[in-house]
Amino acid sequence: MKTWNKFGRPVNKGAEEIKIFAPIKKKEKEIGEKTKKEVERNVVKGYRMTNVFNVNDPNGVPLPLNPIVTKNVKESEFAEKLYMPMVNKITNELPVVVNQDYKDPSNGYYSSLEHKMLIHTLILRINSRL
Repeated sequence: MKTWNKFGRPVNKGAEEIKIFAPIKKKEKEIGEKTKKEVERNVVKGYRMTNVFNVNDPNGVPLPLNPIVTKNVKESEFAEKLYMPMVNKITNELPVVVNQDYKDPSNGYYSSLEHKMLIHTLILRINSRL
């Protein structure tokens, strides 16, 4: 609720919280391989239950429309090495369906009735192997 308020979007009275697993992050210092300098980075140490609100629960300032992951990811060896292991891990361990034909600008949805999440795939060349 505090985060929505910071964005100028107060949560509607009576809105119900949704419980999710949120990462517990800790900053750790390490020596960079190339620079040999001390670097600080966030490391996930575990998960905890936390409450969030549905994006439709608050009102106020419109949300930005920029997606978290852009749709114009260039095909590359790096993208392929990163993308396919991520998709395989997600689809093997969670009720996730990958669909390259999904056209909604949201890039996916979660259905509590079907207990599944549908995500739009980003790299069409790689999608043909799914």
